[in-house]
Amino acid sequence: MDFSTKQYQEMRKYIDVIEFIHLISYSTKPNIKIDRIAAYLINEDFDKQVTSYFSHKGKSYSKDLHKDNFGFDLNTREFLTKCDSIKYAVSKYFLFRELEELEADFYYLLEDLESIECIKNLEIDFDRLTIQKAEDAAVDWNEQIEKPIHKVLSGVFDSPETRYLVDLLQK
Repeated sequence: MDFSTKQYQEMRKYIDVIEFIHLISYSTKPNIKIDRIAAYLINEDFDKQVTSYFSHKGKSYSKDLHKDNFGFDLNTREFLTKCDSIKYAVSKYFLFRELEELEADFYYLLEDLESIECIKNLEIDFDRLTIQKAEDAAVDWNEQIEKPIHKVLSGVFDSPETRYLVDLLQK
């Protein structure tokens, strides 16, 4: 997909919610786990202070109207509720295979985030280079998590006993 300079500049004004959570974890030392990030944002009423946006294939962004209608951003509230669970108590980044179940296809305007007090308190650098470093760290973390599982399973399936059983089952 080719983007014009204007579209590219517009895209750079926003951050998707997954990148945002990754950036918070990456920016805090030691890395705060996802469930604690969510709990912090819930306790600070972040959903009442932020507005989410939807992207139209990067060409334009539209404001979600839940905050105007209900006094809170429904996308943010539902997302944070899912993230504030035991499932994310040990994760500093989302596993890529789990992203579909999160319904995280919305964005925040960076300018809005930088003006919210509970986000200011985290002293996050919203520079695009830092955001990219956070995403690179998430990729590296995912590879570290996924590779050991693959190695263990491949070792099990490569044993002579297992090969014999697999051969028997295939007959």
